[in-house]
Amino acid sequence: MSNEVIMDIKKVLFKEGEVAGKLYMIKSGEVLCLKASQDRLIPVFRAKAQDIIGENAMITGATYSYSAIATERSQLIEISAQ
Repeated sequence: MSNEVIMDIKKVLFKEGEVAGKLYMIKSGEVLCLKASQDRLIPVFRAKAQDIIGENAMITGATYSYSAIATERSQLIEISAQ
């Protein structure tokens, strides 16, 4: 099942360690992916149009290995495992 999602700037899409049940394809905008390291958040990558995030965690049934935060208003397609 898929849904279209609009994310405003600074909105958290998902957090590192949460159980993953969804993956996201970015249609427009940008999402910053961050990994926690001690007391800091380290940028891992910036996802832009046509990038997919969260797929590994959703496919394997694991938790998200990073957090994802919109850095600008973004339009995404949310695909759930069920």
